[in-house]
Amino acid sequence: MNRKDYVVIVEKYLKEMREARKELLSETTPSTPLPRPRRFWFTRKHYFPYDDFNHVATCKSFCSLANFLDDLAQEICEVCEWQPRKILRAIRRIAAAAEWCRKRAEGRKRHAEEILRQQSRWERELRNQRTLDVMAKLGGQV
Repeated sequence: MNRKDYVVIVEKYLKEMREARKELLSETTPSTPLPRPRRFWFTRKHYFPYDDFNHVATCKSFCSLANFLDDLAQEICEVCEWQPRKILRAIRRIAAAAEWCRKRAEGRKRHAEEILRQQSRWERELRNQRTLDVMAKLGGQV
């Protein structure tokens, strides 16, 4: 394998992480809070998330996951000194971050479903109360 192949592989995993991040940041109805960030170190100089779930910290400052994934993959490979062992470790860490994002996205969806389930119970109780109030008014008019 040559260096270009390494960059392509790392970029593929970064794209998967970007998609998992999109799942995590997707809106839920009702709104649920984002999870507390967990820091994933891909290399000694790269970690995710930087300040929000949109950036990876790099040697220079930070890089958006929306663009420049090829540059980020190149930089990760350079920091790994083009050693397959270090690149594979970085890939596994990127995959772990993507899996974490997916699991947290599922948790947010379950949280929203639970909120809706609880709200439906209270809505039923309010409807019952309204029915009782209407029946009491009708009973008083007779």
